[in-house]
Amino acid sequence: ADEDVAMEIGRIFHSLGDYERALEFYECSRSQWGEHHTTWYNSGLCQLELQKPEKAEAAFRQALKLDSTDDAARDCLNELLRKKT
Repeated sequence: ADEDVAMEIGRIFHSLGDYERALEFYECSRSQWGEHHTTWYNSGLCQLELQKPEKAEAAFRQALKLDSTDDAARDCLNELLRKKT
């Protein structure tokens, strides 16, 4: 079965509010399955929850680099940039 189990486990930890663990599994997903915009977007959301806006910004930018049509990542990035000014 070709399933990104690490991504799914990351989502579970994410939904439980364990953002550090979620990030570990999102990183594992990227190393096993390659870069994917959704993984970067989810990582950005975790970084926001952990009060790490610079890392969140980098994650959202990477998500958009991989998929320029990712409106959710664009919205989060724009909101972050608005708060910086």
